[in-house]
Amino acid sequence: MLDWSVPHCILCLRLIGIAWDYYDGNNFNNNKISEDMKATRISTPPTLFEMTGFCYFFGGVLVGPQFSIRRYQSLVDGTLQDKDIDRSSSIQAGLQRFFFGIVYLVLFVVFNFSFNKNHFLSEWFENISLLHRFWFFIWFYEVMYMKYLGLFLVSEGCCIITGLGYNGKTEEGKPKWDAVSNIRIISYETSYSIQQIIQSFHLQTSLWIVRYVYKRAKFLGNRILSLAIAQFFLAVWHGVQPGYFFLFFCQFMIIVFERSVLTIWELLQWKKVSEMPVYVQIIVKPLLYLWSHMLMGYGSAPLALLYLDKIHKVGMLTYYAPFIAITTWITIIYPYVVLPRLGSRKPLAKVN
Repeated sequence: MLDWSVPHCILCLRLIGIAWDYYDGNNFNNNKISEDMKATRISTPPTLFEMTGFCYFFGGVLVGPQFSIRRYQSLVDGTLQDKDIDRSSSIQAGLQRFFFGIVYLVLFVVFNFSFNKNHFLSEWFENISLLHRFWFFIWFYEVMYMKYLGLFLVSEGCCIITGLGYNGKTEEGKPKWDAVSNIRIISYETSYSIQQIIQSFHLQTSLWIVRYVYKRAKFLGNRILSLAIAQFFLAVWHGVQPGYFFLFFCQFMIIVFERSVLTIWELLQWKKVSEMPVYVQIIVKPLLYLWSHMLMGYGSAPLALLYLDKIHKVGMLTYYAPFIAITTWITIIYPYVVLPRLGSRKPLAKVN
């Protein structure tokens, strides 16, 4: 959902981040924290002017991106950027992201009428075939997230033009402006796995969650439990409607499902998709693309529907098939049938 409450959600993360950064900068055991935490920690509290400017910075107050107060302070005092960079390149890079953002917003306006959430509750959705319903999930997901992509890119363009997006130089000496990038457009549009989608979308919020929630749960000694806590935090952060909790629970299940499949892939020592012959990739990649985006669409439907009665109606029309299949795989088939048969094999590499 994108409404008046979104800026308050952004502000909430800003303030939590400042609290953790100040804690990291004054914790006697701060040498045990990760390198990215060391890069954002502060030893003194920000001034009132710094707090106000950081929280309500025009480039990120509406939908993000998230960035640390230390980066903002460096921008204000002039130490963020190298003195010899060509500032005109930031204008070019910012306007380019702004342009792509406008393109996504136009596409959303054009296609939203045909693929919006209201179709889930219509007679048309009840009368189409089951396969057609899953096909609709794919296009619903693509169109719904166009508005997020568009607003992310417009905001990112503003941040780049101000200089906040400076990220050092390339090997050729050209300035990079992707420090606050929230979306990798090409990678996102060509992703054929859940992991690729996650690593290409909502980047700064994902980094924030990793730094301030996921890694803080490291003491539990269980990555799956840390992931569950992070997903629960995201649900609470979004709101109290059931749809938010369904959304992040579904995403949690989908992530665990894909990780288990990748583990099997490694144990069987099969080639990665990118290493397969081209004629095989031409067949496999589109199928994986449709599969992963269908799962993301199915998991994202609760975000649009929000309330239990609507979510249940859509679930019944799809017989809860993806949810039942993934739950059965994770809880029964994978641990008690598949893994025992592959127990003697060793994976080629650790699956993240």
